Amino acid sequence: MMIFILLSSLLTRLVSPQAAGSGIAEMKVILRGAVLKEYLTFKTLITKIIGVTLTLGSGLPLGKEGPFVHIAAASANQLMKIFSNITSPQEYESRFFEVIAVACGLGVAVTFASPVGGVLYSVEIVSVFFSVRSYWHGFFAATCGALMWRLWSVWFNFENNITHIFHTAFRFENPYETTELISFALLGVLCGLGANLFVIINRNVVLFNRRKNKLNDFIQKFPL
Repeated sequence: MMIFILLSSLLTRLVSPQAAGSGIAEMKVILRGAVLKEYLTFKTLITKIIGVTLTLGSGLPLGKEGPFVHIAAASANQLMKIFSNITSPQEYESRFFEVIAVACGLGVAVTFASPVGGVLYSVEIVSVFFSVRSYWHGFFAATCGALMWRLWSVWFNFENNITHIFHTAFRFENPYETTELISFALLGVLCGLGANLFVIINRNVVLFNRRKNKLNDFIQKFPL
């Protein structure tokens, strides 16, 4: 486990630091017109794929949504370079943002096998302006992505490796009693409070790291 984590960290640090983290925040910045160098390059794409594979192989409970969104956007950028010489710069630039937005939705669709969710996410991540013609583009791409992901799982017998984190043995007929709804509601409240506490702690950690202190200086000098 530690070897895989160390290899993933070393690869990201030495080859492409832009592959670190989720990638969703960077995609939102790019779709708003800002230029972020190296975030959609082939080097970053390969580093992201290998890094995510190693991290998941280590057993860490890593969320795949962010990395898949980044991988899909970087892959779309590489495919667009093929057509960059046969289109005008103006058309290429306008199409670039549409294709990247569709690719982000594709990443979500592949993660959750949810084409409609992918389209809604592509609208959400753009938020400023979303072209009407991109709706069917996004839905078609998300449907193909979710379908192929599922077919590959069946063809190569990967479905045996897809398991739930917590196994249950609920009965199919009347899976819960009416009185259990009270427990479900209480659980929802507790989870909401826990999530709020997590956000508060994370905020304090971020503010602490921004202060000038010896620990912060050490982390900046040796991020690995």
